[in-house]
Amino acid sequence: MRIPKINVIYSLDKETELFLKFLNNPNRLQYKKMIFEEHPKLKIAIEEARAETMESQRKIVREYLEEFQKDNEEKFIKIINGAEKVFLNKTDSLLRELAKLMDYEWKDGDSDFTAIPTFLPFCPFEKNTFYFATRTYLNNGRDINDILFTAAHEISHFVLFKILWGNKMNPDDNLTLQLLQEILAPVLMDQSELAQIIKHDASNYFGNPDIALLYVN
Repeated sequence: MRIPKINVIYSLDKETELFLKFLNNPNRLQYKKMIFEEHPKLKIAIEEARAETMESQRKIVREYLEEFQKDNEEKFIKIINGAEKVFLNKTDSLLRELAKLMDYEWKDGDSDFTAIPTFLPFCPFEKNTFYFATRTYLNNGRDINDILFTAAHEISHFVLFKILWGNKMNPDDNLTLQLLQEILAPVLMDQSELAQIIKHDASNYFGNPDIALLYVN
């Protein structure tokens, strides 16, 4: 049985497109608000240029991110190097325990996972890739070992998808799947052995704040 790896990469092109995607999603206006609260200078630059489309915003967003990365270069490099070291040492035990809890067996054909640091104030994911927000690592000196917490949460979603699709089960709508994945993640992460691996305080975690008060009997 081959246990997948977690590789850390950064791409300014992907980061630019990610920002543009969330700045221009009419169904998720809260993301635009969160981005502008986190990056007020970007908000001013876009408003002053009257850039209302993705194409008109692309150059502004890319230049802003390039400058932001440059201003935080030393800390940013430290975050990437630290995340690589943590995943090198802990990925095997993390993924073994997660698979055990979810009754899933890793297969030789399972793809590796990719972790991408982002300047977004939230952590989106796609396919086998998850993004981790660098804001608290940059500003508050958050322990880089906490990256395991993010990895466990996001990869639990990926394993859930594998299980559902493998059993030819596909929820009728995205909202059902979103609720299911966000309810399941904290249940898994609060299990004692996994919590110990990721150094997680299970008594003080209630999952996604948007549904933290939702209970299932």
